[in-house]
Amino acid sequence: AVGAAVGLAALTMRWVNRSTPITPEQQKKAEAVAPLIMHCFAPERVPVISELATQFALCQRWFCSLPGETWPNRNFFHAASSAGSVNIELGVYPQRTIFEVLSEAERTWRVYYGQFPPQVFAFPYVLKHSIHNSRSLADLLNDLEQGDLPNYSFVEPHHGLLGKRPSCSQHPGNNPKEQGGADFRAGERLIAEIYQRLRANPTLFAQTVFVITYDEHGGTYDHIRPPAAVAPGKATVHWTRKLIRWLVARAQPLGFNFRRLGVRVPCVVISPWIRAHTLDSHDRDHTSITATLRSRFAPDARPLGSRDHAARPFDELLTLQSPRRTEDLPDLSQPLAELSSVPLFPADQADVAPQAPRTSFEWNLVDLTQAIQSATIDRPGSMAERARAVVLARPAPAPEAPRLRRVGPLRRRRLRSQDPSELAQLLDTTRFGLGALAAEQLDSPREPVG
Repeated sequence: AVGAAVGLAALTMRWVNRSTPITPEQQKKAEAVAPLIMHCFAPERVPVISELATQFALCQRWFCSLPGETWPNRNFFHAASSAGSVNIELGVYPQRTIFEVLSEAERTWRVYYGQFPPQVFAFPYVLKHSIHNSRSLADLLNDLEQGDLPNYSFVEPHHGLLGKRPSCSQHPGNNPKEQGGADFRAGERLIAEIYQRLRANPTLFAQTVFVITYDEHGGTYDHIRPPAAVAPGKATVHWTRKLIRWLVARAQPLGFNFRRLGVRVPCVVISPWIRAHTLDSHDRDHTSITATLRSRFAPDARPLGSRDHAARPFDELLTLQSPRRTEDLPDLSQPLAELSSVPLFPADQADVAPQAPRTSFEWNLVDLTQAIQSATIDRPGSMAERARAVVLARPAPAPEAPRLRRVGPLRRRRLRSQDPSELAQLLDTTRFGLGALAAEQLDSPREPVG
């Protein structure tokens, strides 16, 4: 009887999530915006990225790692694999990451993010070490001024979740003509803020490579055929992710073997060791990041799969015998001054009523927040409680990594029925809870309490 009830519930869920025909109204709306995929910004509209692309290295054949959505492509930045995913799939991604490789090689790393939660927190190792290894975008700019950067910094921009816009993620869908490219201009400001601080510190800049690229193409047009690629290796998909895929009836592309890259994405590599007007025509994808980090900081570490092993590092673009002088580097102070009125940090933005997420990416950030909260704050025997018990007993190693709880279709449906203000409170309380946990772990005594 129990098995029959579970089967009936599963079939009901699949029926609820079945594909539905496109309505004439939806078709008309799609046709109205379809020409936008052929649009682009003139160089004078985006002076920051245009100037940097001209004065440093422009990678003409940098492709996203698979012809898929945001999350799986981002996972290639961190793990050189998407664990078999081609769509945005909420779940735990426990595979080995470049952050673990660097830690084992006694190298340092940080994640700087603009809005909680960063997608990289879907990796339990990163979430576990976020207490010491994650900071805000404002902290990034301050760390640049102080010359305090780790060996590797990954910057995840503000996404504009729950109406906190403009974001600085430069998503094409956030930048229609009638809005004047607001999010793209905010992204321009972030890039310029980082670059100008590097330029003002020649010693730091001579030790830094600043890479600007994008996880995927966002639906824009390109005429270059994506090339063949080496498959990342065997992907282990946990049975719970398989179950969620089946319940939500989201079809996976049949026969896709990860032996082809996705479309081209912009990539600019910036360093005083790079000649001006450098054009790179070698095929690269996001695993060039992990390959370069391994070769520079952990040459004895094993690759993060076959794709990482075959990836071409980008540090070969640093061809000069000595770094360019500061006066020979482009100065972006004028466009930065013109962008100073564009909001970048939460304190810069006017208080607005929370809005419901607009895109699947934003909804999945809400799902990730729920998973983080359920696994690390509200769950009995949470990481905080285990850490407290250990500290009271005797000195102990760091607490185990939190086990993110997957957000299934019923919980997701419940989230989507909530008021935007309730979702905003979910984000705030989760971030506050993680902050309290961080303070507890940093301040707790390491000796037994009498």
